[in-house]
Amino acid sequence: MKISLASPVYNESGKIQEFIHRAVAALRQIASDVEIVLVNDCSRDDTVEKIRELLPQYPFIKLVNLTRNSGQHIATAIALQNTTGDFVFMMDSDLQVRPEYLVDFYNFGKEIEGWDIISALRVTRSSSATRRIGSRFISYLLQKIGRTNLKDIGSTFKLIERRALDRLLAQDILIQNLPILMLNLNFRIVERAIDYDSMQERRSHYTVTDLVYAIVLALLNFSTGSTTLMTLVSLGVLLLLAGSFSFAGMIVFGVVNQSALPTNLLMFSLVTTVVGVQLMLMGMIVFKLERINKNLDFRKSINQRIDYEN
Repeated sequence: MKISLASPVYNESGKIQEFIHRAVAALRQIASDVEIVLVNDCSRDDTVEKIRELLPQYPFIKLVNLTRNSGQHIATAIALQNTTGDFVFMMDSDLQVRPEYLVDFYNFGKEIEGWDIISALRVTRSSSATRRIGSRFISYLLQKIGRTNLKDIGSTFKLIERRALDRLLAQDILIQNLPILMLNLNFRIVERAIDYDSMQERRSHYTVTDLVYAIVLALLNFSTGSTTLMTLVSLGVLLLLAGSFSFAGMIVFGVVNQSALPTNLLMFSLVTTVVGVQLMLMGMIVFKLERINKNLDFRKSINQRIDYEN
């Protein structure tokens, strides 16, 4: 049996060696045949040099250097693609989740049957009230999108069985929404409670725009068309309704009162209705084109030239 650990790395100079030492110690409690795949997402500090110092000591570490900064999701996907273990852990390298939980997850998996993925349920979260609220809000939206009762869908610490991982990686561009993809493939996902180490907290690289984009991306790829289009063309719908009701209202008013219809208002209502329809159609077309561009950009990133070490 072989155990793998896949981890994205970005500007972790002060923590990466501790992470590696602790992760290795934990993995060796599980199996003798282990590997660690670290994907360096173009770190700007000396993280890579820190990793290279440990490669002679740990020859089972595979260091993958991306040629352009691509973000955590892509770095994680590339790390998973380069694993060969029968069971694969995915975990961030920032020590916010203690590497010792690797042993706990594996032992937990031996106690239950039929699972595909064991996912962390963070009992404690960031000490920042803003980040806590934001995290819970995102989790709530993901629950609605994925139609699941799982409480912490977005957790980046998971243990994945090999067959389940192979199914995930075969989904091409959809792996950019890994948590939602796991739900849509009907895996049996079991949550395991862990404590979040707030002492290791650092400033998140994610902005509000990144979070909004992640939600929209999930809606695009996994929600029904009606949900997505309603979100995107809401302005068109409002104009269509406003113009139609105004136009109909003026006609009814004129018929009931047997008075001449105000030509200018009728034309304005008609134009508003037509503009609303056009916005809806244009929104659909432009959005679909943007979706194609985003998917092509993702495929370009996931297939970028990468440099392997060790």
